[in-house]
Amino acid sequence: MLAFGAADLHGKTDMSRRLPSLAIALLLVSPMSACGGGGGGGDDAGAATGGGNTGGDGTGVTPGMQIPTAQLPPGPAPGGSDPYVCRNVQVGAVMLDNVFVPEGATCAMLGSQADGTIEIARGGFLDAIDVRVDGNIQAEGAGHVSVTRQSFVGGSIQLEQGQSAFLQDVRVTGDIQLFSNAGALRAERNVVGGNIQVNQNTRGVTLVANSATNGNLQCQANRPAPTGSGNVAAQKEDQCRTL
Repeated sequence: MLAFGAADLHGKTDMSRRLPSLAIALLLVSPMSACGGGGGGGDDAGAATGGGNTGGDGTGVTPGMQIPTAQLPPGPAPGGSDPYVCRNVQVGAVMLDNVFVPEGATCAMLGSQADGTIEIARGGFLDAIDVRVDGNIQAEGAGHVSVTRQSFVGGSIQLEQGQSAFLQDVRVTGDIQLFSNAGALRAERNVVGGNIQVNQNTRGVTLVANSATNGNLQCQANRPAPTGSGNVAAQKEDQCRTL
């Protein structure tokens, strides 16, 4: 027992002598450890930056924000892939099959022709000027859809559960359907072979000088009710009876 106590006391005496040396050693080691830990953190930070990098497509624009058409670079020439993915570019007077606008992306089509359908994913934006589409233009949850200037749609324009839309001077063989959208909607001077159906939209609808002589103008459960004038249809129903 006495030997143990002496050894213990002796050990304490040695430790007291070693404390300055240990403190210096710890100071020398700690920065190295911090640097090593920082390297791992640097990798995490880089991954986070890469995941949040919105400029990977070369635009530097946050997804979900529409890019003005004039700022979009020319899109790649149509290749063998179908559909043509129109992501943050403008496409000129070229022949395409089907066109797909990815989630959050902006697509401008200027004088383009699509033999199939244009589909806009959730949060996507389409600016179609003087286009010819043999199939449908369809979107569910789009950010904004604009189809203007003597465009032609051989199928229907179907926009559901999205935000805003602007349709002007478009010839549509089928229907115009605007359902459950949460942004401002305007349809003006469009000629429609089928029906114009406007239901359950919540930010306001303006209908001016549209013609659906072989179909009906049908408006239900929109809040507020649609406004406008000069529309022609075989029959005007519900909220659009006086438009």
